[in-house]
Amino acid sequence: MSNKYLGSTSGLTVLSENETTPSEGMVAYVTSSFNSGHMNGDIKLAALSDTDATDVTGTELVTNGTFDTDTSGWTFEATATDNSVAGYIEAVTGGATNRGFYTPITLVSGKTYTVSYDVLAVSSAFAVAIGTTNFGSETSISDYVIGTGSYSHTFTATASSSYLNFRTGSASETLRLDNVSVRLAESDRSVNGNGLQVFGTVTKTAVATGADLVAYSGFSGSNYLQQPYNADLEVGTNDIVFMGWVQKGTSTSQQTILQRDKTGDNVGVGSFEINIQPTSGYVACHTYDGALQTVTSSVAVPQTGWAYVVAGIQNGLVTLYVDGALQGTTTATALSTGQEDVVIFGVRSNLASAPASTASFALWRISTTFPTAEQIKKIYEDEKVLFQDGAQATLYGTSDAVTALAYDDDTELLHVGTSAGRSVFSGLRRVDNTTDAVGSAISASNGLVAED
Repeated sequence: MSNKYLGSTSGLTVLSENETTPSEGMVAYVTSSFNSGHMNGDIKLAALSDTDATDVTGTELVTNGTFDTDTSGWTFEATATDNSVAGYIEAVTGGATNRGFYTPITLVSGKTYTVSYDVLAVSSAFAVAIGTTNFGSETSISDYVIGTGSYSHTFTATASSSYLNFRTGSASETLRLDNVSVRLAESDRSVNGNGLQVFGTVTKTAVATGADLVAYSGFSGSNYLQQPYNADLEVGTNDIVFMGWVQKGTSTSQQTILQRDKTGDNVGVGSFEINIQPTSGYVACHTYDGALQTVTSSVAVPQTGWAYVVAGIQNGLVTLYVDGALQGTTTATALSTGQEDVVIFGVRSNLASAPASTASFALWRISTTFPTAEQIKKIYEDEKVLFQDGAQATLYGTSDAVTALAYDDDTELLHVGTSAGRSVFSGLRRVDNTTDAVGSAISASNGLVAED
């Protein structure tokens, strides 16, 4: 299975299976600050792929987003009428367009955040925007939203003091919301950009001594990562896959890697879960319909090393791979549908059961295309080297703008030029670099390299 490479101002794109566009087969994105790992097919999430080892702490940034007693902290634009009652916020706009309500929030410029909310009623359509002033100098963080339901959007802050604005697209509109939340997010590196909200503090440390990639750990009922409701994951018994890397740590108790379930459930009907089994350290995954439909591996997750786990539904079967090898299948239960469904990493959705107290995770992805056995093997082989001591996974330096590319067929090494130097890759791992800026051309053949 061969690779092709594309360079751009946003980094390096690795295409597998001779694709010509990132939408086919498998693709990986590599920049100076992250390596997404391979993303296959209809990718929905690619996260936990950072190289920054700074721990992340997420707190709620909206001071009154549940409106349990009132709408304090929120301001209605002058032409909007406040129709709120305890339990929600509602505006009926007047003759002006692009009006509604807003609240101040404090952000950190350059950080990524996820806003989520429930739409209880809307006449036509509305937009969500972040502005340095209320209803002025705004940056829209969503297309116009139409219809009731649960929504979330991920954005990068460009200023520290901001306003969160909800504004209608037309005059004389009704907009009613509840459960408005803004939290720090771990970035989704896929095309979807649906980040994981950070609850509490999640620890980030290198996956191995001197390695670029970082692992996420320290999970508990108050420290975890969560993707809000995502309609793309309402698959029933159609294909869906969750895949990534896990380390067991010292715990001999059951540890939850991830669970897709309704908020507050332990193991609810229609849930999907992947966990590390107590004592044995085997991986188990299951769906639930009153009884568990479970597949358990015969391979244990190592205490200090790493295992590559692929689990999901394929052709109506719960299917599990570990380290590129099929572990088994069983009949799947249809996954639940509903706006309370979330994906949570590190603990069950009741925030009490089977926390991943000593486990670590990295490079986790969700797709609604189950990879082939050949693709699973390639992902395992290409990514396992990123978990070795000293493994470099990114473009050298701080620039993501690729100025030149050359692939040496004899050495099977890729040479990537930026203003910081020439990065040399074997697969997804950087094995060497120079420190002189590269212009517009590189030539590489039989180990000899020339650049302008």
